[in-house]
Amino acid sequence: MYEHPHHRRPPRAVTPWMAIALVFALPLVGCRDKAQPSYDECLKLEAKWDPIAAQAACEAAVQADPNSTAGKAAAAKLAALREVAEKERAKKAALEPKPCKAKKWVTRCIWKGKLRPTLLEGETAAKCNQDAADLATIEMQCPACVCADDYKDPPGLELE
Repeated sequence: MYEHPHHRRPPRAVTPWMAIALVFALPLVGCRDKAQPSYDECLKLEAKWDPIAAQAACEAAVQADPNSTAGKAAAAKLAALREVAEKERAKKAALEPKPCKAKKWVTRCIWKGKLRPTLLEGETAAKCNQDAADLATIEMQCPACVCADDYKDPPGLELE
């Protein structure tokens, strides 16, 4: 049959070979490692010396796909990260001031070698310590203020 060059047949929608290729290619599209983004974030945070956030990202990677390559790598990294993150949490907790239940900071000043009969008090540690520093002008010595919950008189001195 003669075909005029300007009258081409439309191409077939799907050839058998295309169908076979499509059948094998479709499952590969959904095989992306679901843990990879979180694992990449874990590595990035670890490089920035943020072990607490890195631990959370690695845990998210393991949760996303524990059997994938990235999920297994994240699980392996978690053992070391947990230890470092726990030390970092402890360091941060030590830097945070302990709450003062009494909501009052106190010290007992010393004048001429004797403890003053009344405690110096302040609503905050800063205010109490500032007041204590002001008393140095009259030759009174005042130890650092502490929460009233934790106050104990210094040993070896008697009250005035």
